[in-house]
Parts: sequence; structure tokens; C-alpha cells
Amino acid sequence: MARRKKSVVSWNKVLGVTKAKRDFARMTGIPTTRSGRQAKLGRAMGCSVVLAAGAGVVLVLVAGAWVAFPSALA
Repeated sequence: MARRKKSVVSWNKVLGVTKAKRDFARMTGIPTTRSGRQAKLGRAMGCSVVLAAGAGVVLVLVAGAWVAFPSALA
């Protein structure tokens, strides 16, 4: 015969910690789990890398124009 599982009580759930964390995450947009925070940070870093690359291209173009035509930008 198979053994029956004991029922497990989650004290966090009983005390309302789980609901409070879920409500906090929904209100602020900040994930409360480690993996959620890492995923959100990774998405944000990906976006900032694209923006930084775009800014670098603009900077190179402006610097190139300044070297080629110094009197035009003065």
C-alpha cells in the first residue's frame, strides 16, 4: 500500500505573507522573487545597452563631422 502524504501547513500563507508580497509586487512593479528581479534587471540592461550603442553611434557621427568640417559646426 502507498503511504499517504501528510498535509503541510505553510505558515507564510497562513499569516498572509504570500498575499502581502504579491500585492506589493503588483502595486510597485518590483518582483519579490530573486529570479523575477534578475529577469527584470536583465531586460532593463538589454534595453540600456541598445540605447548606449545608439548614443555611441550618434557621438561618433558628430565627432566625425566635426573633424571633417570644423567650420560648419562652430
